[in-house]
Amino acid sequence: MKRPKILITTNIPSYVEWLGQIFKEGYEIFWEVPQNLQHSFLRNQVDIIIFIPGSSNLNILEDLFKVYEDKPIFLIKQEAKPQEVAYAFRKGVDDFLINPDQNQILELVEKLIERGVKKPTNSIKAVLSSLTNLFKLSNRYAPGPSIALANSSLHFNSVPIGISHQATENWRYEEEDSTSIEVKLMGKLEIFIQGKKMSNLPGKKGQGLLSYLFYHHPRPIAREILMETFWPKVATASSRNSLNVALHGIRKSFEKFLPDSDILIYKNGAYSLNPEWEIKVDVKAFLDHWKKGQSMERSTGIISAISCYEKAASFYTNTLLMDDLYSEWIQPERDNLQETYLAILERLIDYRIDMEEYKLAHHYGEQALRLDTCREHIHRQMMLAHCKSGRRNQAIRQYQRCCEVLKEELNISPAPKTQEMFEKIRSNQLC
Repeated sequence: MKRPKILITTNIPSYVEWLGQIFKEGYEIFWEVPQNLQHSFLRNQVDIIIFIPGSSNLNILEDLFKVYEDKPIFLIKQEAKPQEVAYAFRKGVDDFLINPDQNQILELVEKLIERGVKKPTNSIKAVLSSLTNLFKLSNRYAPGPSIALANSSLHFNSVPIGISHQATENWRYEEEDSTSIEVKLMGKLEIFIQGKKMSNLPGKKGQGLLSYLFYHHPRPIAREILMETFWPKVATASSRNSLNVALHGIRKSFEKFLPDSDILIYKNGAYSLNPEWEIKVDVKAFLDHWKKGQSMERSTGIISAISCYEKAASFYTNTLLMDDLYSEWIQPERDNLQETYLAILERLIDYRIDMEEYKLAHHYGEQALRLDTCREHIHRQMMLAHCKSGRRNQAIRQYQRCCEVLKEELNISPAPKTQEMFEKIRSNQLC
């Protein structure tokens, strides 16, 4: 049996790399940029066409159908407006996948192969059926919110851009559980029990102790470690008494919500939170999405990891326990989380530049520089985003801003790589 031949037409190399991983066995893959369609030598050689327009408009569909009028064509986009979906179907695309995973793509291609790779008759019924299948697929594969509307755009299997980096009261995206405790440690400590915000938090020391237990949940923490962490220079008997007072304050605060259950468990010389309660902590969600994204990026490439990185970023609403300025255990964890967040933003910026979504790239860049103004790689990314979007003067100003910050904060000049990019921008070699 001959191997099906798939043409990928796009200006985005990262998508080609990702699809190449998906179709690495049993398929022949061809790549053609949309500008070369009229001169294509592949019109009689390929079986299926995958069109990925990035952020550009869909007018090129006209040329695509002129060249490949008898071939099945489906379209992939990270996000789309409803009118774009309708326009594509009117033009004759066989399906429109919005931020799909590899299973959706494989399933569609395999169905086309099963029916002999023939272009179906386009009808109103077929269009409505395709749209219905699109929504079914999004619900079937989406691990978080399947569909959300933001700024009149549809988003599938990802956090809507409109709320990506904003602290929201409904930060919990999973189904509510009547026995759950949900905790925000990013920013100020906030606790939600059965969906209701807890107002009677324990005293300052009790909040610090509780935050520590939530941060390390579900790992039990030895009593001696708690004493050393929160009362490091106090005699053993006195620190043990202070610990007991703080623990009593925590229990009293939760009595109203948990009258028949103790929030704290003491076993084998260590304290932990009661495992009978489902406890969700934003820090853990942040790190879980980050680790899942890393795993997906290693296995199938950056495109498959983007939704995980966006979800992770949505949980970083502020620095860890911003009101606690004196607990020594917090600062190293605060620094590690911030560094992780910055690494996520760098990936998101690179991806948005590849997708020609320069405003979003700039948005992520500003988020990063608010946390670390001396992060030179971010300055370079923003210079590139400005340049690619035709804002050469803004790119030059970004370089000047980088120079000023590095001189003021570190008394150094930009790295040769940054200076080289600036020279290319100034001489119109990059823009």
